[in-house]
Amino acid sequence: MKSSEMKNIFFVYDDDKLFTVRIMNLDELPFMCPKGSYNVLKARLFGLEYAEFLRMARDNYSATLIGQTGYIIEKFKDRNDASKLCIELNKRINQILEEIRNENSEGT
Repeated sequence: MKSSEMKNIFFVYDDDKLFTVRIMNLDELPFMCPKGSYNVLKARLFGLEYAEFLRMARDNYSATLIGQTGYIIEKFKDRNDASKLCIELNKRINQILEEIRNENSEGT
């Protein structure tokens, strides 16, 4: 896939002096949107369970894990750390989108 074709599905959101990686819009994606928390989608893009993803975000991207009830989420003190994760998530989801496009073009 050409980098000019890459879609930015994820973005860095400034969340009161902390940064989070959020998803923009799933409507244009060619597969069924997950039900429940979209945070799980980030884990699945790495092929991980949600708890494993949180540990990976903490250990590899300097995330701070926040929350005690419901979903624990990753937040970042440094925008650059959040951006690194965001770039990797966009890369991985775009690889999936390219595979889907290739499968669809082979079937026609």
